[in-house]
Amino acid sequence: MNDIHSDFWRDIIENHPLEYFKKIVQIPHRSTDETNICQSLIYFAQQHCLHWEKDEAGNLLIQKEGTTTQKQFPVILQAHMDMVFETEDIVQYPYEKAIHMIQQGDIVKAKGTSLGADNGLGIAIILAILASKNLQHPSIEALFTVEEEDGLIGASKIQKNWLRGKYLINLDGEEENVVVAGCAGAFRSEIQLPIVLEKIEQHRYFMLQICGIYGGHSGLDIHKNRKNAIVLLQRLLIDIYKEITIRICKLDGGSRMNAIPTKAEAVIAVPESLVSLLGRKILELEKEIKVDLIKEDMNFKFSFSEVLEQKCCNAETTKNIFQIFSEIPNGILERYDNKINSVKTSSNVGIVETKDNMMIWISNTRSSSKNSLDKIMQQKQTLANKSNANVIFDSYYPAWEYQKHSSLRELYIKIYEKLYSNKLHINVIHAGLECGILLEKFSDIDAISVGSNIWDVHSVSEHFSKASFERIWNVIQKVLLKLCEKE
Repeated sequence: MNDIHSDFWRDIIENHPLEYFKKIVQIPHRSTDETNICQSLIYFAQQHCLHWEKDEAGNLLIQKEGTTTQKQFPVILQAHMDMVFETEDIVQYPYEKAIHMIQQGDIVKAKGTSLGADNGLGIAIILAILASKNLQHPSIEALFTVEEEDGLIGASKIQKNWLRGKYLINLDGEEENVVVAGCAGAFRSEIQLPIVLEKIEQHRYFMLQICGIYGGHSGLDIHKNRKNAIVLLQRLLIDIYKEITIRICKLDGGSRMNAIPTKAEAVIAVPESLVSLLGRKILELEKEIKVDLIKEDMNFKFSFSEVLEQKCCNAETTKNIFQIFSEIPNGILERYDNKINSVKTSSNVGIVETKDNMMIWISNTRSSSKNSLDKIMQQKQTLANKSNANVIFDSYYPAWEYQKHSSLRELYIKIYEKLYSNKLHINVIHAGLECGILLEKFSDIDAISVGSNIWDVHSVSEHFSKASFERIWNVIQKVLLKLCEKE
């Protein structure tokens, strides 16, 4: 749908977030294509006579005066405009068509595509607040960001003088019973090892392949003890190397730095006289691996086959490769000593590839502590130096460090638990949120991240609970009322 017009929102009769969400799903708005949804929000602001500003990155700020005459710092309500679009069939359910929303009892989902509840529900709540004529609230700064799903890009480009608010309610949460009070920062690292290839005599060549590993999100699933296919293969090669002087010809695996790899493969050169020993060693190691697998990784498969002769790394390069195999950080590196969240620091070797006389390892490192991020960065630099490799660091974003005391968090929990008699949990998530970037830019802000129950985000199975959405809507209204009184 590309015909966004100034009357787009005028047919909404009931000022309720679900009605706004029904309109949002009509607008294609995946990452880097937020132009139409942003324009629709500008028309919304104009329709309601609200001041708006758009920055060079495409982020949008809509401001609404408070309902009292007191001087107040605004409350920042924040959501991102982009969604992850997935489809079962690009012909039957193309991106350009409006999402077909289906309601089945309490559940709302889409037909054939992802729904965009992440973060359309957050946008919808903010619009209902901005349009309300009866709700008591402080001044509102409604911040809609771009390209969150592509690496928090929009938030990172916000200018430091753009916001005045002292409270931030990020509406990108996906669990009703959780108040997020912190998140990991992260950086991307790319270790680049130049390789020298040569032909060698009296060797045979074999491909080793691992597949069937469950995988998952490199932050949110890192604590689940699932194997990393790249690291598993590297450790198998290390064990072989202890007894057999193999050479590495190539190594490839993984597809995204922020996903736990599900498959990996290597080609190795083996002295002809040691081929039978290699066969026995691989059988032994395969049994050891299977004993150590958790249930989710039980589809693990290992294959071992002879391939044609090819060039392999020389002895010096092979030594450097095994140095990296042995010391590249992966998995949980540091835990909290409290109950907020067990994982503090982790790293995921997400991609390894051999190309253009180079072997490359791409990792995503996360931590809720800047000091820990700096420490891992230094470790990787040291590893690269002693392996005769180069390392590149980029895609950095800051952690949102947990604060023991937060009046906004305490208020939200008090109101929710009084309304619904359910205990909320405080969590520090091991993934990135825009809050981390915003709090680095505006350090004196008190922030929380909340939202209704959404399941299977970023997939065609994405769905949410209407009842949960309604409860969050009720709580946000009460929080704003109390903040208004507090001021």
